[in-house]
Amino acid sequence: MVSKWSFAHGDITARNVLRDSEALALIDWEWAGLFPVDYDLAFLWFLLAGVPSGRAKVEAVVPAHAETGFLLSAVLVHLLHLQLWLRTPNPFISQHKETLRQLLTGVAGPRTVRSVAADCASAPGP
Repeated sequence: MVSKWSFAHGDITARNVLRDSEALALIDWEWAGLFPVDYDLAFLWFLLAGVPSGRAKVEAVVPAHAETGFLLSAVLVHLLHLQLWLRTPNPFISQHKETLRQLLTGVAGPRTVRSVAADCASAPGP
């Protein structure tokens, strides 16, 4: 069960990150608030579904003790997007429903982030 909450951006996307030669800055804080500890990581993992090795890089930084929280956060991110997408046609909806099924399976059993991620990667495409 997720018992720790932290202040998070809530919408980590490329369009919300500014970069110069020395630093990164996050903008657009309208979704910011208290979230499960690894929500921003899970949001980033969700967005990197189509980026080769993108999800693997996020998975590599999830500590073993935080895997359940990360998986629950990934479920929350998927539910948010599915709820939004059910209102309008989306060619990827079946893929995201399958990923959600895999995440729920991982939360319910003794699975690791990497094993759930491997199942999600093998989910059928749109």
